[in-house]
Amino acid sequence: MRFRTQPVFLKGLAVLFLIGCSMSVLPGYIPDRHPYTQRLYFDYSSTLKAVKESLAEHHWRIAQSQDPSTFEHTAGESYNNQIFIITEPRGAVFGGARAVLNVILRSSERVTDVEIRYRAASKTPFKKLKDYRDDALVKELFQSIEQRLKK
Repeated sequence: MRFRTQPVFLKGLAVLFLIGCSMSVLPGYIPDRHPYTQRLYFDYSSTLKAVKESLAEHHWRIAQSQDPSTFEHTAGESYNNQIFIITEPRGAVFGGARAVLNVILRSSERVTDVEIRYRAASKTPFKKLKDYRDDALVKELFQSIEQRLKK
């Protein structure tokens, strides 16, 4: 007598695959594996406003803003103002990559350093795929920030 377990096994495997793909959760903090940095000769408050407007223009919603020392220790560096912005993950939920941005502003006098970190992750049943680069997106963001500052 032969059992008919093959269809049940395949259905179970399909369910596990869909659950694995839909559980592609990203932590908010992105390590500095491939940060994009740019020095802007504008004050902190103007730069922060331009960053927030540029993120909104490109459909990135801010999830939280904190002091960078919450996530990283910067020994020997002193800044007048600094902020660590984490966006909400966005992208495909089922089977696709979900991306998140971190934007760090560090200001001293009339100079503000802007650092953008990008991370996209997707999860398959067998492997997690991560990407820390999106040159085109970051270039667009920096251009948008600069345009807003020069107005």
